[in-house]
Amino acid sequence: MENPAGSVACAECGAELGIVCPACGRENWSGVERCGACGRELDPLGHAFRTVDQSFRIQREELARRSADLRIREEGESRARLELFQEADRRRLRRAAEAAQRAKQRERRIIAAAGIAMAAFLILAVAAAWLAR
Repeated sequence: MENPAGSVACAECGAELGIVCPACGRENWSGVERCGACGRELDPLGHAFRTVDQSFRIQREELARRSADLRIREEGESRARLELFQEADRRRLRRAAEAAQRAKQRERRIIAAAGIAMAAFLILAVAAAWLAR
């Protein structure tokens, strides 16, 4: 049976195992902090904790980056939606202003037509009064 990496004791008999240096492969006495051949740190638990901590740190950084990207994307989409609403409002206002302008022009035409009709009526009334004399 093979012992899991980082084990300090044999899984079958409980005998103390040496720590194999991950850099050079030399077996060192259990409990030593650095490899006697290359000087690399050998603390398996410390290395495991640092590896896990580094993995969590990388995951946290990735989540923070993704969260920031998502926030930027959402802000961009919100800005785009706001711009669409603003453009729709501008179009509605422009159409309302154009409709008001058309109504004003119709009103002017109606007033002009009424003025012409009144002038014609006055001319006819004056003509009828002059002829009746």
